[in-house]
Amino acid sequence: MGPTASAATSCPSDEVCLYKDINFSGPMYVVPKITLSNGVKTSCVNDLAGKRFSDGTPADNQASSVKNNTDSALILNQHAETAGIYSVVSGGGSVADLRVAPAPATSGTVDLNDRVSRAC
Repeated sequence: MGPTASAATSCPSDEVCLYKDINFSGPMYVVPKITLSNGVKTSCVNDLAGKRFSDGTPADNQASSVKNNTDSALILNQHAETAGIYSVVSGGGSVADLRVAPAPATSGTVDLNDRVSRAC
């Protein structure tokens, strides 16, 4: 039996979670940890193609909210090759609706709803 809706909304500590729906609801994808060349572990998925939410649906270009329960900033990119629009989610931060994700270096917003292909 799959996770309940309430179970899907609980992002573990020290993890980054993408949610299929706004307000941290619906199926969840926990971004895996990678080890950088300096030995530091960080949450990063360079390409969401082939990755799946907890209910088995594709995660690429389907996230609508994000929680960053790590101490590090997270960059959400529209494309896997880091081209296109992007947003930065501070450590300990979250975005309940990626239609109004914070735009870098401005006080405006960008629409990354159902457009995230990379999260590092």
